[in-house]
Amino acid sequence: MKIRNQLEGGIGLLAIPLLMVGLPFFCIGGYEAWEVWMDSQNFSVAEGQVIGNQYIGTADLEDSTKETYAYYPEVSFRTETEQTRTFTSGIGTYPAKYEEGETVEVLYNPEDPSDARSGHGKCGLHRPCS
Repeated sequence: MKIRNQLEGGIGLLAIPLLMVGLPFFCIGGYEAWEVWMDSQNFSVAEGQVIGNQYIGTADLEDSTKETYAYYPEVSFRTETEQTRTFTSGIGTYPAKYEEGETVEVLYNPEDPSDARSGHGKCGLHRPCS
C-alpha cells in the first residue's frame, strides 16, 4: 500500500511539467480548429480548376543559404456573383499534386472573394492554404 501511494504521488508530479509543456500546443490547436470551423460556417464553396503550377523557391528553415522548391497550384474559380477569380495556393508540393485542368474544391469568403483557399488533401480550410 505504501509503494502504491508513492507511485501515485510521483505520477502527479510528472504530470505537472508535461501539462505545462503540452498546454500551449493544445490551446494553439484549439484556436486553429475554432478558426477553421468559423471559416467553414462563413465561406462559400465553388468548383475550381487548376490552370497551372508555379514552381516557387522558399528559404530553407534550417539553412538560409539554401532554397527549397515546390509546385503551388494556381486555381481559377467563379463566385456566386459570376466573378472569375484566380489565386495561387499557399501549400506547395513536390512533385506537383495536381495537373493542369484538374478540378478542386475552393472555399472563399463571399464578402471578399480574394480570400480563397483550395480545399484539397490535408489542407482543407487550414489558414495557410490561401
